[in-house]
This record gives sequence, C-alpha cells and structure tokens, in this order.
Amino acid sequence: MATPLQTYGLAIAHPQNADKVEDVGALPPEAGNLLTAAFPKLTLAEVNRILTETEGPGGGFLDDGSAFGVYSRVNLYAAAGRAAALSRAKP
Repeated sequence: MATPLQTYGLAIAHPQNADKVEDVGALPPEAGNLLTAAFPKLTLAEVNRILTETEGPGGGFLDDGSAFGVYSRVNLYAAAGRAAALSRAKP
C-alpha cells in the first residue's frame, strides 16, 4: 500500500510504468541491502521479495524505468514491518 508521501498526489509522469510491478531483485539488486543490514536472519532473496511486494505505485515523476526509479517506489516502512515479522518467525 502506498503512502501519500510516495506520490504527493502528483499525476503519473511515466505511464509505461504505471501498472508494472518491478522486480526489486532484478533492476536494483543492491536494494535488498536496505533490509538485510537490519534483519540479518533474512536472505537477500527474501528481502527482495518483500520489497517487491510492498513497492508503491509506478509511473511517478522519478519512476522512469531505471533502477533509481524503483528506489522511488520502495515503501521501506511497510517492507521493514514484513521483514521484522518474518525474522521473528525464523529460528
């Protein structure tokens, strides 16, 4: 779920990315380090899946299809909540 601060209510600037789900592990593969540092029990594949599942809407003014654009879609708050829950469930 996107937060209002992810889009600031601005119109879609890159319609080709509006309905796409970007695989965070493929386009900016280093993005998973945002969570693995805080949740070392989780694998890079797990945190990339979480980042992909929680990313915000596409097509914003920074989401031009580049790796940088994917970072503009990262909802780190939502992702950290899921990562914490998964990390607690692991031995």
